[in-house]
Amino acid sequence: MQSLHIEPAVSTLTCLDAKTLHAAICWGCEALVNARESLNSINVFPVADGDTGDNMASTARAILEFSRTDTSMERMLHAVADASVLGAHGNSGIIFSQFFNALSSSPITMDALDTPTFARLLEQAASGVRASLANPMEGTMLTLIDVLAMEAGARAKEITCFKALHLAVMPALERALNNTEQQLPELSRAHVVDAGALGFYRFMEGFVDCLQNPSAKTHAQITEIPAAMAHTPNATDTPPNHRYCTEAILRADSIDQELLTQRLCAHGDSVVLTGNVRICRFHLHTDTPWKVFENLFDLGTLEYPKVDDMQRQYEMHHTRKYPIALVTDTSADLPASVLDAYQVHQIPISIHYNNHTLLDRLCLESGHLYATMGSLDKHPTTSLPSLPLMEEKLSLLSREYEQVLVLSLSGALSGTHDALVNLSKNFNNVTVVDSGMTSGGLGLLVEYAARLIAEGQSLTDIKAALESARENVAIYVLVENFDALKRSGRVGRLTAHIGRLSGLKPIITVKPRSKGSVCGGAFSLQSGLERLVALIQKKASAHEDAPMRYGIMHAGAPELAEELRALATKTFKTPPAFVEQASAAIGLHAGQGAVAIAALFE
Repeated sequence: MQSLHIEPAVSTLTCLDAKTLHAAICWGCEALVNARESLNSINVFPVADGDTGDNMASTARAILEFSRTDTSMERMLHAVADASVLGAHGNSGIIFSQFFNALSSSPITMDALDTPTFARLLEQAASGVRASLANPMEGTMLTLIDVLAMEAGARAKEITCFKALHLAVMPALERALNNTEQQLPELSRAHVVDAGALGFYRFMEGFVDCLQNPSAKTHAQITEIPAAMAHTPNATDTPPNHRYCTEAILRADSIDQELLTQRLCAHGDSVVLTGNVRICRFHLHTDTPWKVFENLFDLGTLEYPKVDDMQRQYEMHHTRKYPIALVTDTSADLPASVLDAYQVHQIPISIHYNNHTLLDRLCLESGHLYATMGSLDKHPTTSLPSLPLMEEKLSLLSREYEQVLVLSLSGALSGTHDALVNLSKNFNNVTVVDSGMTSGGLGLLVEYAARLIAEGQSLTDIKAALESARENVAIYVLVENFDALKRSGRVGRLTAHIGRLSGLKPIITVKPRSKGSVCGGAFSLQSGLERLVALIQKKASAHEDAPMRYGIMHAGAPELAEELRALATKTFKTPPAFVEQASAAIGLHAGQGAVAIAALFE
């Protein structure tokens, strides 16, 4: 490992004030950001997903952007800690953030520190980081933080100058870093040091450099690790133990971190927390992120969720089937088995649910959404996926695949399509196609596109086929009453009132690249189901002998969906391709109890 060359101190520094400490922290964060790519290249533990540099740099950037210096040491350290939580992502990013939160966890009455006091803060930080981990692992960043605290504590008894103190502890940190290769089997096999530990070492290099050279202007001296140490995960790397890397911010008046940890540990592993009594970011690996979030609703307000599909990431790096990545959003109703078979990537729509900000399907299961809608003080709403999330997804896929095909929710129904088109301009291999559809209609088009990709057709031919096929998709939704349609603006107040009095159950349709509209109705559920099948049968007659695939969706109405399945199977002499819980994109507008049928005429 190449180390940063640090010029020896030219003067003593026996008192560390808030301004100088903040500058050193920021200097270290800049050094860490500069090392981002080299950290990604050696990331093999705990999961070989190549994002340790990204995650630690995200925490560092948040400190640089959101923290401010202050004359008060306590206020400054709290500002750094809170800022770090906002940017903390992934195992390593959250552990790095917890270092600052633990550093500031006890009252600090003085505005300048001597070396023994600072050493005690480092010991407090090391203890706090270790306590935040459900399963502390040696040979990681944790080890380097421990060594820093122990070395500083031992040497601060004799060394009163901060410049000399930190120069004295760096050799021990470097030895601890080099030893990480022998402490974890994954690192030994790859012949690399731990990426998180190296990230913390780079931070400390920048921190020490600032104390030695406060007038320096750049970090030009910081060097990337040698090319020989770079590592690209290979096909022998094992798949993840759990599917989803899950994290979010929890806000409350008083957060019980012990209780939070217990609840998280019940659903997975790699549990890490960072934060304080006001704000806390958590991280874990789990197979059921929706259960995690449902189990935390009573602890505070959940914000900034991020759920990465580690299984799909593993497939992308090691068992990729096709040169074209197929991407859609979670408004597409399609069985998970189909999405997995074709390695389809999904971008989750945001849901605002009872003051929580969640990700469709990942943080909130559709069944739970429909079961609880009636008891909420405020009706849930949807919004576009976050722009950073969409850009991150496209950037990753653009790098890993020859071509990326995005099949979006209808541009007439959502701004998601336009946002994706604008983002795609930053990449020369990303193509966005407006499906003109939602729910099962979009799902059928996604499946069609996946089959064309599997057949080896060119992107040009697939795009042309999709633009033709979207004109041959039909979807009809039987709505239990007019309330949801009034709420979504589909019908006016008077129409809704008349419909409610008459008991009419409206049927809405979404024509290709158009908004939803009422196209009929029924006075009973049975006649409504018969009407849905008749409408599809009429479409089938217009398409003569074209092969038809159809699917059935429902919003918390499985029994009604089963009745529709039986009726449609009897009428069409073939069962539906799928029966699925409807996405929030249609369910929140059609309301609980809605049932729908969609068909594609190929």
